[in-house]
Amino acid sequence: INASDMDEVVVTNTIPLSDAAAACDKIRQLSVAHILGESIRRITVSDSVSSLFSEID
Repeated sequence: INASDMDEVVVTNTIPLSDAAAACDKIRQLSVAHILGESIRRITVSDSVSSLFSEID
């Protein structure tokens, strides 16, 4: 990936990165904690989960 023409690869933290991937400057890992927690909250209070995804910028 470092030798490729790609500027960046964006992944989520749903699975751990390998040591090689974690050391790669072109890989950016985003947390899903907020969206997962908010989804659980909305399900618990019988609120819409689908509307959550239209709120993402």
